[in-house]
Amino acid sequence: MGQFAMGQSVPRTEDPRLLRGGGRYVDDIKLLNECHAYMLRSPHAHARIVSIDCRTAESMPGVIAIYTGTDWVNDGHGQHPAGHNRVRRDGSPLYVPTRHAIAHKEVKVTGDIVAMVVAESVNQGKDAAEQIIVEYEPLPVITESTQARAEGAPVLHEGCNDNEGYFYTAGDKEAVEAAIASAHHVTQLNTKINRITANTMEP
Repeated sequence: MGQFAMGQSVPRTEDPRLLRGGGRYVDDIKLLNECHAYMLRSPHAHARIVSIDCRTAESMPGVIAIYTGTDWVNDGHGQHPAGHNRVRRDGSPLYVPTRHAIAHKEVKVTGDIVAMVVAESVNQGKDAAEQIIVEYEPLPVITESTQARAEGAPVLHEGCNDNEGYFYTAGDKEAVEAAIASAHHVTQLNTKINRITANTMEP
């Protein structure tokens, strides 16, 4: 049956160390002169950033620096490429929006980073972030992908009036339609698939 056969008990040799608090994670590593970054995130799905006031936060204990989207842009940081060469419905290149690591002028999703607080400890960073005053002007949102190309839908990215970055198809459309047309019974189902990504627990 082999070393690990179906139904055979497999002892977990790592558990005792973890259960007794003997595990070592990245957060357990403390370096000399270590500092921490805490991200202040937008509560809005789509909004214009009218102003950000960091003056009180900058003077708080343990705060080393606070960076906003203006700092990101002024430092001249670039953008990640799209990673593929798909096209739009008219054959033109796909639309690639500018995505700053720290939101500049507008936030596009709930949770966009609007300020990064660098402090001597995580809690000092959190305390300072609570004192940053951000004035937002809420803008229209799209909550379903099916709404993106609807008539009158708000434009989320300047230069992409139909809210569609690219159009992609795969397979043999005619063969599929023929198979459906010849079927004795056809069932239709609409389903939602959340956008997900797999990330390890530790960096």
